[in-house]
Amino acid sequence: MEDAESTRPEDVPEEERALLRHPVWGRVAFYAASAVVIGVLVLLLIPSQGARKAARRAHIQYQLKQIGIALLNYEADYGQFPPATIADEEGRPMHSWRVLILPYLEHTDLHAEYDFDQPWDHPLNLPLLEKTPGVYESPWTSKDDPPGLTPCVAFSAVGTVLGTTEGAKRADISQDLSEIPVVVGNFQQPIPWTQPTDISPRQWVALHGWMVDNEKYPSVTIQADGSVRAVDLREPPEDLAGRSVIKRRSSGVP
Repeated sequence: MEDAESTRPEDVPEEERALLRHPVWGRVAFYAASAVVIGVLVLLLIPSQGARKAARRAHIQYQLKQIGIALLNYEADYGQFPPATIADEEGRPMHSWRVLILPYLEHTDLHAEYDFDQPWDHPLNLPLLEKTPGVYESPWTSKDDPPGLTPCVAFSAVGTVLGTTEGAKRADISQDLSEIPVVVGNFQQPIPWTQPTDISPRQWVALHGWMVDNEKYPSVTIQADGSVRAVDLREPPEDLAGRSVIKRRSSGVP
């Protein structure tokens, strides 16, 4: 039986049928209906803002985990963590730890291309900014940003795990490695990934306020044991800054 509420062609007023048959308005009606359908489909296909935010956070945590593993593998091969920077004879920073650990990130090709006889911003090394390893890229980078930027910076100061020009030996660290932050994401001021610039514990205290006001960016750190930990922004920033400075074992203590 035909649905009593269905509309038969003869039930449509003649004026409306004439409008739909009109060579112009008929097409307009068709396109308008199509636009509505397409709009609905687009809304269904586009993930919600919350889903995109969660995906970006998960992505940056995965990236940091890979960096944490690379740092541990470097330490296992060299007996100490990489230095935050390699300086020239006059003490000027030339190379970054991010370049040193490239072989442990499956980028031996980039490591081979990099000229360690020249500073990071030498014309021979600058082209590598166009080849930023995905592990260093920010999920929030836009096409309008300069190439090669990364938010991944180490805590660099005398006494931190990567120090300034000499990394610490794992065996010399007395406290629990999982409690020591080594690398953090500085989304306020991303830098070229080959640039030997990082963040000091004091600078972290200044960055903390910005991160509180910009909650869309994840506040996470790589710990000295390679794990990734979320930062509790309710905690006084001085506490985390203090934990980034290691305590060394006394001589003769196993």
